Amino acid sequence: MPKLPTHPRLQVVTSLEDEFNELNGQYKALVGSTKADALHGKHEPASAARAEELLRVIKHLQQKGYQLHLMRRGLTGTQILPDARFSPESAKRKSAALRILHDFREASS
Repeated sequence: MPKLPTHPRLQVVTSLEDEFNELNGQYKALVGSTKADALHGKHEPASAARAEELLRVIKHLQQKGYQLHLMRRGLTGTQILPDARFSPESAKRKSAALRILHDFREASS
């Protein structure tokens, strides 16, 4: 087992990366076997079960990827910073620009 980094957040990120890579391996194996079945024209109940498993793995990959994204940014879901595009100053600038555009259109008409 590789030596984990000493910082707790780095340990969590490393663990999440390992889990993500494991899920990605499962995904690739399922896709490969599904493609092989499709090439051979197999549409058995096992293929339906494999499709269910593939959907489950995709769902877990998405969840793990999002967790990994948040941990890499050093944030939790409740601490996401507000978007700067929606600041009060930004809203004032946008409304001023729209007023100027409106006045220009009124004057052109």
